[in-house]
Amino acid sequence: MDRITAARPCRVSTGFLRPLPFVRSVEPGQASVNPAGSHIIRVVLISTGPTAATRRASFPADEPLDAHGAAAASAARGVLSRIDVAWRGPETRCRETADALGLDAVADAALADLDLGAWRGRAMPDVAPEDLFTWMADPAAAPHGGETLSALLGRVSRWLGTLPDARIAVVTHPAVIRAAVLYVIGAPAASFWRIDVAPLSQTRLSCHGGRWQLGETGHSLTPGRSAGGPGRGAQVPGDQERLDEALGAGGGVEGLRDAQSRDLGE
Repeated sequence: MDRITAARPCRVSTGFLRPLPFVRSVEPGQASVNPAGSHIIRVVLISTGPTAATRRASFPADEPLDAHGAAAASAARGVLSRIDVAWRGPETRCRETADALGLDAVADAALADLDLGAWRGRAMPDVAPEDLFTWMADPAAAPHGGETLSALLGRVSRWLGTLPDARIAVVTHPAVIRAAVLYVIGAPAASFWRIDVAPLSQTRLSCHGGRWQLGETGHSLTPGRSAGGPGRGAQVPGDQERLDEALGAGGGVEGLRDAQSRDLGE
């Protein structure tokens, strides 16, 4: 694997800690799970690079990275070091991001994107604004016929409970990363849309003595370079920015859809 030395973004401790039960036996050849929580688990969650769906404000299906996303991911190759094991979501964009980063990552269904059912591949304006509002306001709602936000939160929290004592790299989706952050800091499901996860950003978690801590979130893998591609000065906007614009403007359902449709963040 090609490796380069890069400056690490500063780490900011939130002070929020959460106990975690360790319940799974690992497969042969993996690092051992530590039931007593006496060792340290370190996890870096990497958001996939942008795709065409990201830029045209469509709900993602299983599309590949776009040209700029692939170039940005390749530029970050070797930034991650001292990794014991790597996992990724099963989607094409996860595989391509992991490959570009030089990670020999194993696909895990638990790291799949939120299943948006009938909305997958659809443009934002094609979805009824009332359905969008219901979906974002109620964690138990699934107007698209797919997975609820509550189900995603449960899936990710269970996955965190299976991790071995190791330095772990994970290439996955913003929805999965948000869910992990909520679990670690003990935040309610309503906070899901208040966490911005930009393409090719990193979120770092650690667990010591059975307690999880959030180290940092939303920092670019390549400081000074945006996920929009080489030479671009601004990152692809995320959900937080659009939601703040819509809710702050008091635009209701229409304002929410307008802000979201400018660029459905991945």
